[in-house]
Amino acid sequence: MKYDVAIIGGGPGGYVAAIRAGRMGLKTVLFEKETVGGVCLNKGCIPTKALLKSSQICWQSEHSSEHGLKCQKIEIDFTSTAQRKDTIVSSLVSGIKGLLKNSGVEVIKAEAELLEGKKIRAGETTWESKNIIIATGSKPARPSESTENVFTSDEFLSLKELPKSIVIVGGGVIGVEFANMLAGFGCRVSVLEMTDRLVPSADEDVSLLLQSSLEARGIHVFCGAAVTGYHPHCVTFQQEGVVKEISCEATLISVGRVPNVDTMVWERLGIQCDHEKIKVNAEMETSVNHIYAIGDVVEGPMLAHKASAEALVAVEAIAGRKRRMRYDRIPHCVYTQPEAAWIGMSAREAQENVKVKMFTFPTSFNGKSLAEGETEGFVRLIAHRDTGELLGAQVVCAHASELIGIIGSAMQSEACVEDLEEMILPHPSVSESIGEAAAGICEKSIHTMF
Repeated sequence: MKYDVAIIGGGPGGYVAAIRAGRMGLKTVLFEKETVGGVCLNKGCIPTKALLKSSQICWQSEHSSEHGLKCQKIEIDFTSTAQRKDTIVSSLVSGIKGLLKNSGVEVIKAEAELLEGKKIRAGETTWESKNIIIATGSKPARPSESTENVFTSDEFLSLKELPKSIVIVGGGVIGVEFANMLAGFGCRVSVLEMTDRLVPSADEDVSLLLQSSLEARGIHVFCGAAVTGYHPHCVTFQQEGVVKEISCEATLISVGRVPNVDTMVWERLGIQCDHEKIKVNAEMETSVNHIYAIGDVVEGPMLAHKASAEALVAVEAIAGRKRRMRYDRIPHCVYTQPEAAWIGMSAREAQENVKVKMFTFPTSFNGKSLAEGETEGFVRLIAHRDTGELLGAQVVCAHASELIGIIGSAMQSEACVEDLEEMILPHPSVSESIGEAAAGICEKSIHTMF
């Protein structure tokens, strides 16, 4: 049978592409060897956020005295917590399956192999399609040696019991999120980061604030730490020339992800690759006409919303329409306490550019933040000095992931900083900090000295 669109991989890029293509009236088939939703829904974004919410409740109960409340010591039933996480995931998976079905998408649960002539083989059957989208995602990087009690993030989420102590190797986004979550559950947590600071993709002041917040939770952070050995009950590492050892019940490897790209296969088919990533043009098309690639297998941050956006670009291109992918408007979020988020130009870039100006508003001056006892952080906006065009932002505070969405929406609408300064934002709300930062750039600040 011949299709208009065939998609390999049912993650946030693949299933979004399938639904959009199906709703456009294109005959669409989706191949997924495991469960639709991909890593993000089944083993990443959603299950970790479900667990994070539970851990936040634990932490808040333990620290309720700060609000004048007395609570008995909370008892953690992690089996029930894990069941809640699994129920949420199952509900969302069922929802996606329903959307695919209602969009007329045929779903094949099998591992697919791309062949010459825009053909796909799965099991004993071969399918042919006018257009193919590669959305095979990524997998966690891990040490070559297999060691007892050493887990990747995917494997760790399947545990039914929490370890009392854990070493997290890698202090990037995944590492600090797990550290924050596990500390909330009462685990003794240590983080080893090879570079000189946590979350090196963020601005330095964001990294330092995240580190101080983790350490305030009792998490031990070791930067400039190079692991020398993994063992069933300890990790050895070198820091400043000194070999050290941390005992632990489990080790979590969070040193990044590896794209599911078989460069030998792709290149044999004429699909060009660069550094284990598939090369694509502005419409997500590979070097082979009518074969597209999206998500973790192409350049750019490995983020679910980036994959979904690329999916829409690819399908629009297949339909003969033009849609521009704006990589400079992809928000990045870290779901810790406080949250951190950023978009567009970094503060470091701004400091090196005389044509921009920025203003940082501390959330300790925000009424809602004070009322909720979450004063740690800031909202920083960056704008063009002459035009007022919004160029970037960094946010560290409670609900930062929501605030960055507001700023991203303004950037997408090509609003200028004056537009944000004139917005009437609800009071009291953390979002008021956006208006205050905008007012600071415009030299109209009310609640700070500019």
